[in-house]
Amino acid sequence: MAQRPMAEISAVRRLRQALRPVAAPPDSRDRWLALICAAFAMTSAVLARSHDHFLPTMQDEHAYLFQAKTLLQGRLFLPSPTLPEFFEAPHVLVVPRYFAKYPPGNALALAPFVALGVPWLWPCAAFGATAAVLFLYLRRARTSRTAALLGAALLALSPLDLMFGPTLLSHATSALLAVVTLAELSRREPRPLLVGALVGATLHARQLTAVALGVVALVALLVAARQLRPLVRALLLLGAPIAVSVALALAYNFAAVGSPLFSPWQLWARQYTPFDGPGIGPPPALPAERAVPPHLQDVADLYRGSRTSHLWPRLPDIAGRRLDQLAEFLPQRSLLALALLGVAAALFTGAAWLALLFGAALFTAQLGFHSGLLQHEVDKYPALCALAAGGLDLALALYSAARARALQRPALGAAAILGGALLLAYPALFGVAAWPAAIIFLGLAAAAACLVLRAAEGVAAAALVAIFVAAEGGALGRALASTPWKSAGRGCTDATAGPGLDAAARGEDCQTERLAAFDSLCRRLAPERAVLFVRFPHAHRIDYPIVNPGLGTAGEGSLLLAVDRGAEEDRRLLDERRGRPGYVLDAATWQLTRLEPSR
Repeated sequence: MAQRPMAEISAVRRLRQALRPVAAPPDSRDRWLALICAAFAMTSAVLARSHDHFLPTMQDEHAYLFQAKTLLQGRLFLPSPTLPEFFEAPHVLVVPRYFAKYPPGNALALAPFVALGVPWLWPCAAFGATAAVLFLYLRRARTSRTAALLGAALLALSPLDLMFGPTLLSHATSALLAVVTLAELSRREPRPLLVGALVGATLHARQLTAVALGVVALVALLVAARQLRPLVRALLLLGAPIAVSVALALAYNFAAVGSPLFSPWQLWARQYTPFDGPGIGPPPALPAERAVPPHLQDVADLYRGSRTSHLWPRLPDIAGRRLDQLAEFLPQRSLLALALLGVAAALFTGAAWLALLFGAALFTAQLGFHSGLLQHEVDKYPALCALAAGGLDLALALYSAARARALQRPALGAAAILGGALLLAYPALFGVAAWPAAIIFLGLAAAAACLVLRAAEGVAAAALVAIFVAAEGGALGRALASTPWKSAGRGCTDATAGPGLDAAARGEDCQTERLAAFDSLCRRLAPERAVLFVRFPHAHRIDYPIVNPGLGTAGEGSLLLAVDRGAEEDRRLLDERRGRPGYVLDAATWQLTRLEPSR
């Protein structure tokens, strides 16, 4: 009797060793598989962008493209236009200079591709590279090839990630930098100088992602430290490039707005949306420095509603909603069961624990900011894919351990605990009514296995595995066949097709079709060196770009885009730009009329 507890402890120890994956650095076969993952993911991204005619479709994308074109002229900023009210646009400052409010990191990555005339190629290539590096990270994080391939496939087949990832938004750059950083930290001996450079580069793309990566890097170095002197050296090497990056960011702020501690992003908010910004609780009641023009009112209303409702009592609901948004990125929601198993694997065996730490750090950091748009989940989604891959490995390891008689009892106990955890997490996080029954089924199946496997271990286990593979294989098959390359959710409803609308836009009342028609109109008017005034509809939902790279310099474009402010006001701009014909486009009816200058 005295020996039984020791036997039980020994069995649990053997189970832990059986479930702990064996570390194996990627070999040549893994590198070839990574290239295949990159090719598949990049092809998916290109197909997704083709549904948008390879055009930017969101306000932020126009700002990043404008920023990249400005950098290609060898300038960080353009001079403020003499009549700035005609050139106000979302996320673009017109005073004290004319430039985008964002840090320049993503625009720097875009610039070479903009110069080649294919700006969409960078985010598509970055999307493919993210899938490849995620596969390599998972191999370094002690997951099997099968699980690593699943992680890369979940990234490449996600409809929402394909909608927001391969766009001109900064997420394409920051997500790639984040996964590369995790892959470097998962090496047997990570290079702290390179990790610091990656974190510093991310700082110029997305600051919160950089902060989360900094936390992960610091914890990883502390965990790996064996002696004090090497730890101090590693921390110094990590901090040096980060300090240089911070100094460059402060210098950029000073050059842009005259204050190193005040960013262009903050200045745009102070001018138009002073309630915008980080923080939880009622925002400060400050007046806007500039009157919000009608075509920016929807942006201001969106920010005001989001910020004023970002309160401490509502924080649990906000956190739950954002977790639900992140789960929506999976090709099939039932795959969240694997991600929950992956959390257990990260805590129990250490597999992909860096991904778990990064996802938790970034999620916590983003809770301090009111904006919870879907695209903000792009940087966290690779971590969710990594957890799902770790969950698959844990499920397979539990199955293998249960077949070994010496490990059967602790394996079945672990399966029961994990199944119960799934059942408990299911209603607490997501609500029973909103979810399919797949997760409950998996939890009940794991619990039932504890009773059935003793009597008929082989048949019952094989049946459970077959049911799971059939269910998830069918789900992924449906995702592959029907959703990944469709540009869902981008239809527009604010305007009816008028008689002046191009045939392509008349055939489908869609935002991308209207943007393509607008691009075609701009190309047609460019040889005339015209000024095109855009009259936005009252319910502005289509993001026609009002950006002019090179404005006020020798690189000024042949076509000038401006906001319509009424015929008399518009003639003021025409008088200043003598020799240019003027046109007014009514974006609601798509009527184009000639505007005569003042006599």
